[in-house]
Amino acid sequence: MCSRPVSAWPNCAAMSGDLWFLDASAFLKLLLDEPESAELERWRAGRRLASSDLLRTEARRGVAHMEASVSRSCDGLLAVVHKVRLTPALLDRAGRIPGRGLRTLDAIYVASALQLGGDLADFVSYDRRQLEAAERLGLRTLSPGAA
Repeated sequence: MCSRPVSAWPNCAAMSGDLWFLDASAFLKLLLDEPESAELERWRAGRRLASSDLLRTEARRGVAHMEASVSRSCDGLLAVVHKVRLTPALLDRAGRIPGRGLRTLDAIYVASALQLGGDLADFVSYDRRQLEAAERLGLRTLSPGAA
């Protein structure tokens, strides 16, 4: 976990533009059978994924009521996702993201993606307000399988 761009991680090679950031809506589609799940799973093959540390809690809460096998799958997938640490500076940045309808957790995901800088390829989500906020801030967005 890191609070700076991945290229600045001391034990990682520079991966400029090689990380795809997933919010909880996208991550959970990799675990659950939803209309976009199959296309998202095909899309993610071979890609390096990143998210916010917030995903640790949101993903586990999202599958808490399901079978133990889903929870184990969640933990396994979380283990391979690079996570951006939540820091006071990142939380302050999230609080300053413009957008009246943008929810707090969505703003934290967008701020976390921004933290990746040039290492970020695309921001992947299925939340319209979050995608609009990310686009306003110059991030490229994707929603594989969405109509």
